[in-house]
Formats: sequence, C-alpha cells, structure tokens
Amino acid sequence: MSDTPPGASTQTEAGAPASPPGPPPAATHEHMSVWARIKQHKIAEWTLAYLAFGFAFLHGVTLLSDALEWPHIIVRSVTLVLIIGAPIVPTLAWYHGVRALRRVSGSELLIIALLLTIGGGLLWLVPRPIAERSETGSPTTATSAKPENKAEVFNPPAHSIAVLPFTDMSERHDQEYFGDGMAEEILDELARIPQLKVISRTSAFQYKGRNADVRSIGQALGARYIVEGTVRRAGDQIRVSAKLVDAADGSERWVERFERKFGDVFNVQDQIAASLARALEVSMGASEGTGRGTLRVPAAYEAYLRARRESDGFDRKGFETAVELYREALRLDPQFARAAAALASLQTYMVNWGYLPVESGFADARKSAELAIGLDPSLADPHDALASVMIMHDWDWNAAEGEIAKARALEPRNHLTEQAAAQLAEARGEWDEARRHIDAAIAIDPLIAIDHYFSAEIRLAAGRTEEAETEARRILEISPSYAWARYLLAKILLARDRPTEAIEVIQTEPDEEARLYGIAVAQFAAGHRAASDSVLRRLTALAASDWAFGVAAVHASRGEADDAFRWLERAYTQRDPDLNLLKANRQLDAVRSDARYAAFLRKMNLPD
Repeated sequence: MSDTPPGASTQTEAGAPASPPGPPPAATHEHMSVWARIKQHKIAEWTLAYLAFGFAFLHGVTLLSDALEWPHIIVRSVTLVLIIGAPIVPTLAWYHGVRALRRVSGSELLIIALLLTIGGGLLWLVPRPIAERSETGSPTTATSAKPENKAEVFNPPAHSIAVLPFTDMSERHDQEYFGDGMAEEILDELARIPQLKVISRTSAFQYKGRNADVRSIGQALGARYIVEGTVRRAGDQIRVSAKLVDAADGSERWVERFERKFGDVFNVQDQIAASLARALEVSMGASEGTGRGTLRVPAAYEAYLRARRESDGFDRKGFETAVELYREALRLDPQFARAAAALASLQTYMVNWGYLPVESGFADARKSAELAIGLDPSLADPHDALASVMIMHDWDWNAAEGEIAKARALEPRNHLTEQAAAQLAEARGEWDEARRHIDAAIAIDPLIAIDHYFSAEIRLAAGRTEEAETEARRILEISPSYAWARYLLAKILLARDRPTEAIEVIQTEPDEEARLYGIAVAQFAAGHRAASDSVLRRLTALAASDWAFGVAAVHASRGEADDAFRWLERAYTQRDPDLNLLKANRQLDAVRSDARYAAFLRKMNLPD
C-alpha cells in the first residue's frame, strides 16, 4: 500500500516527477463498444442540451413573432433550422465530444454538408400557407408568374370581397368551428353594406385548408380583396388576427390583431367589419357604430356555431345533430333569435326530405320561425322559413308571397329569399319567374347544391331539358353524395328519351324511395312492365304513409289515371309536401287533360 497522500505528486525512482496520465491507448479506444463510446463522448448530454436550447429559443421567437406580427415564415424557418441541427450536434459530439482535440476531417465536413443540403431542401419543399405566399410574392401559379397578362384578365368589381375561413391556431386545433363561424359572421356583416359585392360563404369556403396563392383565389372567385385570418382560443381568452389583401398584387391593405374574452366576440367581429369597410372606403350605413355588445351566454353561441358546421354536409345525421345543438343554444339563451331562425330553416328542409314527420315537423318549423321574428324582427331568414311552410304545407300561396316580400324588404340580397320565391313561382307554374328567382339565388351563392336542384327541376318543368341536365350534373359536381340528385337526373334523361341511361343512373341513387320511384318509371318507359310492376309494389309498401304523391306520379306515368288520382287524394289528406310540385312533375303530364286534374288544381287554390 502506498503512503502517498491523495493529490500528492508521484516520482520515478530517479526522482523525476511522473507524467500525468494520458489518453487511453489507441487500441483500447478502438475496441470500446458503441454504447461506451456514446457515454464517453457525452452524446446524450450534448443532444439533450441542444433540445433544451432549441425549445427555449423557438419559444422566444414565437412570442416575439406574436407580439410584433412577424410573418409566420420566420418561425417556420427557425423551426426547420433547429430540426436540421438536431442530427449535426450528435455527429459533432461523436467525433469531438471528449476533448475536441481532433480537427474536423473531410469526411465529417461531407456528412455535415449533406445534412445541411437535405434540410435546406426540405425548407422549400414544405408547402407555405396562403398568407405567406402572398407576403413573399413567390410566383406559385401561371397567373402570378406573368403579372402583365394577369392584369389584363383579372378585372373584378372594385369593391368585391371574399372572406376565407379563419385558420385555427389553437394549441389543440379543436376550434375549427370557431374559425369558420368568425369568418361567416364577418361575411354576414359585410353583406349588409350595399356598396360591396360579397362573395358567398359556400364559394369562399371551398378554399378551406388549400395552399393556393391569394391572387389565384381572387381571380377564381372574382374578388378584388381577400380577407384572411387566424383564431386562437385558450379557455375564455381568444386571439383573432385578420388582414385584408389586395388580390391584384398580393399587398396587405389592412391588418389587425384582437385579444379579448370569448364573450366579446361580437365586438371583435363588428370591429373587423368596420375596419374593412374603412379600408375599402365604404360606409356601413345605419349599422356603423352600433355594436352588438357582449355575448349573453357564450356557451349558447358556441353551440350555435357547432350546429352551423354540422348542417353543412346536408345529410341526415348532421341535420339531426344540428337540431339538437340549436335547441341547446336556445335552452341556454332563450333570447337567441338567430339560433331560432336557423333551426326553422333546418326543420323545413328535414320535413321536405322525409327526415321529420310532416305535421309535427312543420309545426316545429313554424314555431321556431315565429319565435325568431318575435325576438328579432330585423331577421329575414325566419320569414323565408315561414314562406316555405306555407308553400309545402299550408298551400297558402298569397300568404307565402307576403312573407317573401317581408324578407326581401329586410335583406334585398338573400339566396334563401330568392329560393323561396322560385319555389312559389314553380308551384304556380310560372316557369320564367321561377327561373329568374333561382338564377338570382345561384348568382348570390353559386355552390349551393339545393339551388341547382331547384334550377334543374324548374327547367325540366319548363321543357328546357338540356339546361336541366346540365344543372342536375352540376349538383353532383358540387356534392357527389347528394340525395335525390340521381333521381332528378334520371327523370330528365327520361324526358330526353334516354330510358336505358336513366335506369343506369337511378340504380346509384342513395335514397330508397327516390330510387324505387325512378326505377319503376324508367323500366316502364323502357318497355319492361313486369319489372316496373314489381318495383312499384315495393314503393307502394314503403311510401304509402309519407310519399303518396310519388306513388301517384308513377301511376300517372304508366297511364293509370284512376290509381293516380286515388293516390293524389291520399297525398292531399296526408298534406304531402311534394303536392306543391303538382304542376311541375312531368310524370303527371299523362293525366293533365283529365277533368279530375283541373278540379284538383282548384282544390289546391292553383291556377289552371
């Protein structure tokens, strides 16, 4: 045992101080295991330290970006640079993590350069959001690459504007419905300004989630200005950023950010709309300076926004969920007029499509509409809903006309009002008037499938079958799963003497009653009476209680007048909503010369 105390110098036998211990022999280093070398070179420590530094640095940059409204590309670029550095740090530690005595070799430089090249390439491969592309002005499309040609083609109205869905930037990304609702509410406020041409919600929302250049969006929508925005929500706090972009050159005309409590969302929407109006140098008229105040019950408004999103799909499940959410909104806030108005419109659609019983469904729709009018007499939509009830259930054409006039006085440019006016004119057999109104509805919002359905139906009734076919196929372009669209297309093909094609089309109709109706009529037209008989029996069993009008129309198309009028009487007793199509349905052409048809028209208070 040595008597040398700890830390004392040791000497050789000759008395010279011993050399300090050197690095391990090369052979020992070369035979170390990979794990031992990782531990010796402290690769884990270097990597963890880098990740901690990267997280803190990125957090700081994000805070500065939010505070100073930097373009998002800055945060994105920093993020990608830090990601690129992640494999470089352990690579350097592998070679130099002990004492950094070795110089960087050529092979090491090659590895680092390769990592930088790959990472730099990824920086430009990752798609950029719409707003960033417009900020940098990168020529992402042919129109932006040739501004001189674009300028000649792109010449929209000076005060035309589209509001895109606001992007959800919340941490959990669970506020998409809030971003959509924010955009819709701002759009509704702008639509009240007579000097503005506001692109419809349906048209603008087709760009949701798409990385398209803002200038190409403006050109496609025919809008000079585009409104973009983001929403963030954390508990009761919201942060909303919005900007107005000139689609002609991608420049920003106005940008602002708002931080409020969720209960102040109406004030934020009103301020954004007012700021946009000022930026475009137009007046908001009587509504300027009159805010809607704070939300009475924020949870009710949240349910309302969720309901609007659920009903977008125009399917039964979404409709039923939306009805419950609207009712929840009204339970939480019995004074919520717009929830009552939206519920009334939805209930009329559901009865018409057989998703609600006729009597109770229309009674509920009437009640909801009258509630909305009582709460807020300035709303147009509940008058349109009442008009629909009067057309499809009451058959009170004059009263429906009065409700449409009230709606038009309140909101002159409303597609629901034009839709109701077209439906009334169709019931009366006024084809030119019906076409004028439905074309006006489509001009307001060209991507609403049900308006194209009405357009095809009206054109078929007027004998404009080529136009009708175009419109029917347009329905399927907009909404490929739209129920009853193939039923209508098959009827049009029959009117154009193409029964074989009609049979092929109707086989793919998702609604069973509509499919059976179409097959029965098409098979008979194709000379297959036995097949038609079989399908008609199935339709009769299925539709006897809720679609007697459909059974009557099939019998009429087969020349069975007695059966047709027997089922028409049954439809009348059941208050079948489709009886308003008595003059429009082409399958009834075969019985129009029968005296009983004229008598039935009088019974419906319809002109001969």
